[in-house]
Amino acid sequence: MKKFISFALVVVFLFSFALSASALTVGLLSKMNIEENNFSNYMHKVDSVEYGDDTFVFYDSILSMTLALGAGDIDSMALPEVVAQYIINSRPDLKIRKAVNFKYKQYLAFGFLEKDEELCKKFNDALKEIKSNGTLDKLQERYLKTDSETGSISFENFADAETIKVAITGDLPPIDYIASDGKATGFNVALLYEIAKKLKVNIRLVYTNTGARAASLISGRSDVVFWHHISEDSNIQTDIPKGVIISEPYYEWVKYINIVRK
Repeated sequence: MKKFISFALVVVFLFSFALSASALTVGLLSKMNIEENNFSNYMHKVDSVEYGDDTFVFYDSILSMTLALGAGDIDSMALPEVVAQYIINSRPDLKIRKAVNFKYKQYLAFGFLEKDEELCKKFNDALKEIKSNGTLDKLQERYLKTDSETGSISFENFADAETIKVAITGDLPPIDYIASDGKATGFNVALLYEIAKKLKVNIRLVYTNTGARAASLISGRSDVVFWHHISEDSNIQTDIPKGVIISEPYYEWVKYINIVRK
């Protein structure tokens, strides 16, 4: 009996050690409205099977996160599927660890201050038309490529029209990024081009990092920002700070890819 108990204790110890050893430090792009530790607890709650004892560290750009991965500061980085595939195709030193399907849907949308509710409504009206006439599907097909760069996009200029400042990270290829000619491109930028045409407004792009999106709005540096990671969980809004309103979603991602070094 004593031998059996001893054997059982050894098994439990080895199992616990294996679980601990498998826990990774995972990099994520910065989230608004929630601290890293709270986000880790949240993820363990909603995706306990997928993430186990993994801990999460926020980064304000993919570049800083990729550098941290290379330096060994993190074990893995988690990105939307299309972004992860794009990066892996351009970085032969990286590979997929696993794919994770989130319990709650996540979307791309536009972010505004509450005082700009009318501008948000105009964007929603334009989005509705772009969705209904098939333009949105065509933009996804053309710009969400993971194996090649799309051409840069130049906005039309409307005489005496309102100018809207839109913050862009240029850090989420192929959703939005900086082309080799130094100009912004990608799916988000192409969609913005279509919205500007419909609203007949001029667009001025303002560059910011992921963690400074809310600050860009509050300071007046931008009127609109590209927003991502909107959870349907009514108990916690991990990316919508107080005073920020969100447009109707225009793109959904249901899967994240964890990338590790080879």
